[in-house]
Amino acid sequence: MIRNGKNIYDFVDPDIESKLAALEEEEEKLEAEGYYDSDESVEDAEEANIRMKADLIREKQQLIRNASKMRKSLKNRALIPRSAKARKLSEMQSHLESIGFDAASASTRVQGQTQSQTQSRGRGLTRSDMEIADAMDIDGSGDDRNATRQELLQRAKSRARSQAPANRLVDGITDMKSRSKADKMAKLAQIKMNRMARQGEADRHTTASLPKHLFSGKRGMGKTQRR
Repeated sequence: MIRNGKNIYDFVDPDIESKLAALEEEEEKLEAEGYYDSDESVEDAEEANIRMKADLIREKQQLIRNASKMRKSLKNRALIPRSAKARKLSEMQSHLESIGFDAASASTRVQGQTQSQTQSRGRGLTRSDMEIADAMDIDGSGDDRNATRQELLQRAKSRARSQAPANRLVDGITDMKSRSKADKMAKLAQIKMNRMARQGEADRHTTASLPKHLFSGKRGMGKTQRR
């Protein structure tokens, strides 16, 4: 039988019936042995770990999207300054530890400030307390008052000497790796300033894009400059 210039009998296998019967017999045997009853959705430990990490990444991305939406929705409202926002002590500790600082001393200082603020919110001096304090000041001698002033001055001077000025080149840098990264970022930031011939970060001077003495009144032919 010829069709489209080809003999169909060339594509027919004479043993097709026997091969089909053998395949059906093998399929029935596999079904009887329960080969297809096994759970194909069983995952190994590696696949389960990858799936768990993917779920965590999706959850983190969704939280970031929600926070961005909240920030955009508050554009036309009065925002609280960053310095006035309430921060958790645990957040500060985790941030300091992430950049390589010891958070123990900072936590102790914050707790001490909180206690002092709590104590300062206590009962204020009444009128009778103020009168007693004034009477005690009047009864005290001038020498005691002068001694107290001198002690306060000496204490202030010693405190000023103990607080040395911080070196801002290394302030906030904990190791050599961070220092080299900071130096590299500073050099990269300097490239644009050097290319534009800026005198410093505050230089905003803009030169004329079309200087008048170069572009006004020029003739197309000859040497006459203006007319």
